[in-house]
Amino acid sequence: MNEIHVWTLVLCTSVMVCCIFEMMSPNGKMQPIMRFVLGMFLICAMVAPFLKINFDLDTNFKKFELKEENNKELTQTIEEQTIFLAKTQMQDFIKEKLAQENIELLNLEIFMNMNGENSITINNIEATIKNKNDKKILKAKEIIKENIKSEKISIS
Repeated sequence: MNEIHVWTLVLCTSVMVCCIFEMMSPNGKMQPIMRFVLGMFLICAMVAPFLKINFDLDTNFKKFELKEENNKELTQTIEEQTIFLAKTQMQDFIKEKLAQENIELLNLEIFMNMNGENSITINNIEATIKNKNDKKILKAKEIIKENIKSEKISIS
């Protein structure tokens, strides 16, 4: 019941302040702007108790610190996703380059890992092409070496 009493007191005081400001404001171009501002002030005075906004910020950030085990899991997940994305993009790139030379792939596997410096190392590229002959195998190997700069390529 005390909150209602305080709210009505604040509302009445706000109305009185608005009336005083409106009487003091000049007529003309400034009047509509002043009415708008005073109206917004009254609306805020009416609505504020219902919102009960608490602006006390909790500055205790210790609860947001990551535990070491969670941090390792997160790092491992990021590395796995990075390797997967790199593999997918590299496979698409190789398939596109070989398709430009009319070499159709049956299978393409790229083996890679991340080293301690956060760089990706290609361990091996294994490709299986359709309609195999020595010319196509050599051409495919040459295209992959040219574009990927890796010596660890096996094509069958």
